[in-house]
Amino acid sequence: MEWIIATSAVTLGAALQGALGFGAAVVAIPILALLNPALVPGPMMLAAFFLTALTWHRERHAVVFADVQWAFLGRLGGIGIGAWTLTMLSGGWMELTLGVIVIVATLPGIRGIHLHPTTPNLIWAGAVSGFMGTTASLGGPAMALVYQNVSGPRLRGSLAAYFTLGILITLPVLWGVDRFGPGEIRAGLILTPGIIVGFILSKRFTPYVDRGRTKPAVLLLSGTAGLLLVLRAILHISAGG
Repeated sequence: MEWIIATSAVTLGAALQGALGFGAAVVAIPILALLNPALVPGPMMLAAFFLTALTWHRERHAVVFADVQWAFLGRLGGIGIGAWTLTMLSGGWMELTLGVIVIVATLPGIRGIHLHPTTPNLIWAGAVSGFMGTTASLGGPAMALVYQNVSGPRLRGSLAAYFTLGILITLPVLWGVDRFGPGEIRAGLILTPGIIVGFILSKRFTPYVDRGRTKPAVLLLSGTAGLLLVLRAILHISAGG
């Protein structure tokens, strides 16, 4: 039963991310964490690698590698700080802070202020994304908010390239701080079939997203991710974490 629920969660998340560019973690992480905390962050991140690599290949014609380069530069710093934070600070208060940051970051878009993938924005978003991905397995919203006003293929392709390279860096870092090993690899491979099925299904939804719905979808999903982080943090803090 645990496997069925976990596979259903990652399938739904992968279908969403394959259509929008991010979102697998937003859907799957809360469910996986409740089922078995050992499934995050490493196993989910390993399974997500196959999703991002497949999406990168499918949308390769729309990838802007200059964007990926600057965002990845920022991510390297964010990963390092995130790994250090994992060994030093309480998870509950950290998640609360991250959740509030994500919610606040959606407000300019809701108020009609347009964010664009400029070099400074990409570096900062990459840093926040690397930090959040390492500490809370939710690195997507920070990057997606910068891409809220671009086309669907560019959003999906550039984010997929960024996440694929980022995972290749983050997993060894998690290994170095004893958060990723043989057990996590096995768990990640068990989640992978659901990821593949979700990716296949996502192709049905990309036309819907690409008909002028990219920005509202990004804002809605990012705000939801922030609220989930806040709720998860409150649960951790109330439980003494």
